[in-house]
Amino acid sequence: MKLLWITSLISLFVLTSCFSQIEESITPQVEDNAISQDSSTLQWDITTETVIMNEPEEVVIQQEATITEDRSGNVMLEETIIQTGTYESYSMDKIGNTENTVIFFAASWCPSCQVADRNLMSSDIPEGLTILKADFDSEVVLRQEYGVVVQHTFVSVDADGDQLRKWVGGTNIDDIIEKL
Repeated sequence: MKLLWITSLISLFVLTSCFSQIEESITPQVEDNAISQDSSTLQWDITTETVIMNEPEEVVIQQEATITEDRSGNVMLEETIIQTGTYESYSMDKIGNTENTVIFFAASWCPSCQVADRNLMSSDIPEGLTILKADFDSEVVLRQEYGVVVQHTFVSVDADGDQLRKWVGGTNIDDIIEKL
């Protein structure tokens, strides 16, 4: 019972501290890796994974924690939060948040864009990669800035938003990683 309470507390802490201003569907998964006990302490090693969905965004947060309780009831929490890469809607303030940022110019009427969008939404985006989906039809100024003339174009940018590379096509995460 205490383990469930502590795990819930950890998940709640992560969600409220990191994502308090986002409204979305949240699905936590908890894995109890180990419980060990010696004569003076009780220790739990816990892994949680929280998936935050907000179309087309999916953020996966993995958290590892070790909780130690001594016989006096003192509890110590050591935790590590690991955020994997993301696929989310374009916003200028998201440029440069990770090591690699790619802007995907997609149109709702484009069949190959729809395939790429579905594949990216269901993919595990590697840590250090952010893919930002920009609407080809409404982001006219952004298209002009990067010289994008056709939908289904990907643009790799640096932390300042300067273009590093541009290509057309690709339907999955492996196609994008290959171009980086």
